[in-house]
Amino acid sequence: MRKTIYFHMGVYRTGSTALQLFLASNDRLLAQNGFCYPRTFRCALSSHNPLARAMIHRYGTFTIPDDAAPFVNDAERLFRELREEISSFDGHVVISSEELFSLEEQAVDDLLSLFGEYDKKCVFYVRNLESIALSMTAQLVKIPHNSTHDYRLATIPEHVRSHFRYCYSPHFCNRFALWQNKIGQENAISRKYDRESFQGGSIFADFLHVLGVPMDPSSHLPEKKMNRSLTYCETVFTKDLLNRLLLETPAAVIADHLLKWEDANSGTRFCLPRDMSIEVRQSAAEIHRFLLGADILDRSFAGLLDRPSSLGEGATYQLPFSVFIDILQYLDRNIEGFGADLMQSMKSALDTAYEERLHLNELRRLVSTALDRGHVLAVWGLGEIAGKMFKKYRFLADERIQLLDKDPAKQGTMFFGKEVLSPDVIPAVALHAQWQRSLHEFWQHDV
Repeated sequence: MRKTIYFHMGVYRTGSTALQLFLASNDRLLAQNGFCYPRTFRCALSSHNPLARAMIHRYGTFTIPDDAAPFVNDAERLFRELREEISSFDGHVVISSEELFSLEEQAVDDLLSLFGEYDKKCVFYVRNLESIALSMTAQLVKIPHNSTHDYRLATIPEHVRSHFRYCYSPHFCNRFALWQNKIGQENAISRKYDRESFQGGSIFADFLHVLGVPMDPSSHLPEKKMNRSLTYCETVFTKDLLNRLLLETPAAVIADHLLKWEDANSGTRFCLPRDMSIEVRQSAAEIHRFLLGADILDRSFAGLLDRPSSLGEGATYQLPFSVFIDILQYLDRNIEGFGADLMQSMKSALDTAYEERLHLNELRRLVSTALDRGHVLAVWGLGEIAGKMFKKYRFLADERIQLLDKDPAKQGTMFFGKEVLSPDVIPAVALHAQWQRSLHEFWQHDV
């Protein structure tokens, strides 16, 4: 009997975590039907992400997540154990990781070489991008996964559009084409992530259908939806505000209790504000056309991709103060020490805001006084930080302040309505030491 290895690759936000937990929980039933879901390289959440990360790390100096470090650092031994595990099993193999889709060609070749005698198939699910935008936005508010990124609700749609461009445009096309070339176009299986399209009504039954395995009534199903997003405006907007505070209470604990609040209360179905919805819808429509036009997906996916999702059409939701207080009181009743933590965090945030206002007033005074005395002021270096400063402090756009940059590509361009000049065209006029020192100190504080 020819043995086949199935690589389930997600993609992101298509129920992968729940499916991986289902496969791990039913690995004995799978084995009885001739399929091995390897324990080697399987992480706590039941995926084979550590296998993908080990392959990625071979060809780049990427930061290794803490949960993957034990696997990556001991990868060679685990590769041998994986080979031994599947060799001892007389049947097919299923590997599941969304991160397999990120592998470069050399890493794909190495991965496939581990299973040289097997036939290879890859399976990935495609979801309506408008639906993904809603899910991603709510998820990023629920658990911001990078403390250096601006994950406020007002800015998240730009992260979503960046994700679209990365995962579903040329990158998606190139990765899908890479796997098609390596294992054959007929072995690259695309499935619709949509309850109406699932064989058997769930992603579990649908994936088993791909394997040719019937859904067993005794199968263990996940007790709750995995990686569940917030679905009410009340909880999303509350968490968006709490994310701006330096709370000691873990974000995951707060998110878990907000989900419990949703279970116990009715609310307003979360949707993106209208202006954000328009931008996301335009990005999604463009990528939908790309996927269908580039022969990545067949025309049967058109109905799924073109289906309107619940993006906002009306006015922006306003969180009522009474609802906000009600949710805070719920969190205080159910999370030990939350109230005290919230008060301390709010005091710290207000102190920081007040200190910044004092610095801002001082900066405005220094700039105004210097200009009134006839000093020449210039902002030198117009990178990302300068952009944030000009956006934040409109008085820096005073026509008497010159803009300088040594980069020839920037010279002659417009920056917040003013022409960028070469430092060579400005006479060497030094700031008074007091202004120079004070401005520098403010700049350092703000950055």
